[in-house]
Amino acid sequence: MALLFIISTKLIFAKHPYDYLIEFCRIGERIPGTIGHKQARDFIINNLNNPEIDSFFTRGTWFYNIYKRYSGKSRRIGIAAHWDSDIGCPGANDGGSGVALLLGLADTLELNPPEMAVDIIFFDGEDVGKAELLGSKHFAAKCVNNYAFILVLDMV
Repeated sequence: MALLFIISTKLIFAKHPYDYLIEFCRIGERIPGTIGHKQARDFIINNLNNPEIDSFFTRGTWFYNIYKRYSGKSRRIGIAAHWDSDIGCPGANDGGSGVALLLGLADTLELNPPEMAVDIIFFDGEDVGKAELLGSKHFAAKCVNNYAFILVLDMV
């Protein structure tokens, strides 16, 4: 039996997602372990109100999953995207578009807190090598059973 959950809120953006995308893409490549990666991590953190950071070290590099949690009365849902990019790719659509949409959603939820429990999740290490999905695997090993469902936005 499939269940559909709807977040009841008005779409009021403090900043439009496209504006986030333009700023995010100015950083350039977001390859783990580089300056661009650090700048992208800081960009996301600085545009969220009290985010949580889950750092993990693997393959000689630090990775950072970033969470913004909203309390609610229901079983928690997750809405996620990855924020890193591949070598030679600015990641405007692949990574950047999901980040921009999630930052816009975070703005909306700050202004209109949801009735249901929502986590906005930014995965790291998804485009490493052959799309090894390091951030989402790290997340799944720790807490995937805490969610009613998780929606992953990629290339939106």
